Amino acid sequence: MKKVSLTRLLVVAVWLVAVLSACAPAVSGPAGEAAPQSAAERVLRIANAEPTQGTDPATAGTSASLRVVELMHDPLWDRDADFKPIPWLAESWEMTEAGKVWTFTLREGLTFSDGSPITAEDVKASIEYLGTSELWSGRTALIEAIDIVDTRTVRLTMVRPVPELLDLPGATVQFHILSKQAIDAGADWNQPMQVSSGPFLLEEYTPKSRLVLVRNPSYWNKEYPQFDRIEWTFNEDATAGVAAVESGAADVYSPVPAKDVPRLRELPSVQIHEAQAASYMGFGFDRSRPPFQDKRVRQAVALLVDTDEKTNVCWFGTGSPLYGGFVYDWQTDFFTGFEPYKGLSKEERVDQAKALLTEAGWVEGADGLRVASGVEGVEDGTAFSVEVPFEANWPASECHTQLLQNWGKDAGLDFKPNRYDPGSYWSDATAGKFQMWHTGIPGAIYAPDSLYQILHSSGTWNPYWFRGSDPALDQMLDDMMAETDLAQKKELLDAINKLVSSEAYILSDGSQNTLVLTTGEMQGFFPRSDDSSRGLIFADIPSR
Repeated sequence: MKKVSLTRLLVVAVWLVAVLSACAPAVSGPAGEAAPQSAAERVLRIANAEPTQGTDPATAGTSASLRVVELMHDPLWDRDADFKPIPWLAESWEMTEAGKVWTFTLREGLTFSDGSPITAEDVKASIEYLGTSELWSGRTALIEAIDIVDTRTVRLTMVRPVPELLDLPGATVQFHILSKQAIDAGADWNQPMQVSSGPFLLEEYTPKSRLVLVRNPSYWNKEYPQFDRIEWTFNEDATAGVAAVESGAADVYSPVPAKDVPRLRELPSVQIHEAQAASYMGFGFDRSRPPFQDKRVRQAVALLVDTDEKTNVCWFGTGSPLYGGFVYDWQTDFFTGFEPYKGLSKEERVDQAKALLTEAGWVEGADGLRVASGVEGVEDGTAFSVEVPFEANWPASECHTQLLQNWGKDAGLDFKPNRYDPGSYWSDATAGKFQMWHTGIPGAIYAPDSLYQILHSSGTWNPYWFRGSDPALDQMLDDMMAETDLAQKKELLDAINKLVSSEAYILSDGSQNTLVLTTGEMQGFFPRSDDSSRGLIFADIPSR
């Protein structure tokens, strides 16, 4: 037998106590009477992070929240294991006028969890509801008109041709369909037992503890899901999450620390599921004040980043690197070979960074730490010392930020990693409380949309990373998205890619692949490039 450390046993024991102590209320029947839990219920146990941005599709912007929302509300179209669009609530669609008009036809007999029919009216109301939020405004701004053709058919007229429409929800947002009646009644989608179009209903949500999802009895797809109940224990500790699946206390945990992947791949009792991701990991800058209002400082920091070291040390090779650009080499339709830092030795990059810092007025002090000398808005002699928060529940972000600390020392910069409460991390980041911060932003397989949603002033992810507005850049992005000729679009994207890299508005050195750990008995599950949990709809554990 393999030896098990006392630490590992204690971690599992603590996690089990948390699961057993979180009491699940009985499901209430129509008249409010308690319904006993069936002994034949098939239960899936998840040990993931708490959905700190709630479960309202209009405002749930983080992966932790979206993983729950995606199991509660269905989209018009979905994606298969190869990330290709497939019919879902819509049985078919038609694109006309080069993508300016899209017509979706719903399946027959669709109903919400309360038994009411899902119609074109609900589709229209859902898109309009989503568009009321800041998170969604960038998406719905593309839609000029929503026309109801008949009860099962809805027509979207776009402000311009959008042949890429089916690829746009690749950044973990989707056109979830909600009940118009519930919207009109002021439904609070963060509360349990709201009307749902998806495979599960939220039965219970206990902050800092757990949530419970129960199967939607009126779900249109009678083959799926396989489970009657999902018990989702909130876990912010990667070691505990991995240990829970290894011990059999949980069936699913993500994101898996890359450092554990080589070991876990050798265990027959678990499975590692990996999907190539178009996401971005990096750092954001507050460019409104020193030191990062000077692009030379931002450029210096970008030069100090060692992409290969990060990929090997933090991700154990489970990711895609970037070398100064923002288009991955496997995005073949749009990759032009632009990788300005690739091929430069560490010494060359550090020397260039030092020269830029000196030029910007950050000179070497007596102890090697750089200090201000003639920097506008900074008293001479002030040391270059910046606190860099990262999400406490994401091991890769901690590793990444600690490496930044080491890279900074090479040029006399002091970066101080700050382990930050994940519950308030993104709200504080978007509120402008950080001078520099670690970021992990979903991306799209469709490269133009990734940059648009991050950089455009109305982009979904702008507040999380770019945090600003550049009218000239907005116009370039608008022109790129409006261009229908693929070759021309590629040229426009290349120009944007080079501008953003030159200005070092943001910093990214690549993506971490989606890594999900499941019990070895799991069948049918597949991970997705957008970190979606939708693959769990097809999952099964036959022994249950």
